[in-house]
Amino acid sequence: MPKQVDPVTGIIYTKNLQRTLISNGPDGPLGDILIVSGLVYRRPTGGSPIGTFDYTAVTTSVGVTDERRQAFAEVSFNKKYARRSWISKLKPAIKTRDQRDEVSLSGVETFPLGGGLPNRLNSYGVTTGTGQFIGAEGTVNIFYDPGNQAFAYEFSLV
Repeated sequence: MPKQVDPVTGIIYTKNLQRTLISNGPDGPLGDILIVSGLVYRRPTGGSPIGTFDYTAVTTSVGVTDERRQAFAEVSFNKKYARRSWISKLKPAIKTRDQRDEVSLSGVETFPLGGGLPNRLNSYGVTTGTGQFIGAEGTVNIFYDPGNQAFAYEFSLV
């Protein structure tokens, strides 16, 4: 029987710096591409950034009231934060020197029709990582906090 491992949990917040929507023209919104980049923070109110993120999504289905997007995100953490936070509790499959602590996420999201901000929790799977995230498995629940105009990422990893 495999050994049970307690999950490592943590929460971060992202704020968009750049955002562009590439329309599929008259055939859209099916096939529309959304590209976003920004900064990662320890708190929803901002402060000093602890990393960066990049996000891409393609609209894959359109319903009466919402649309779904196949989404990919890469979150990179600075070394100082990674060494002193919940990330330091991860046990990477192999140790590497001078490698960035980055995690890749993917999933399908549901958004209001017309490309609005997400109005529900979206869950992503951890697909790969570098540094402390090598070999990590788990999920990340992402939701938008309109009060702070930030996205919250709740990690649960093993």
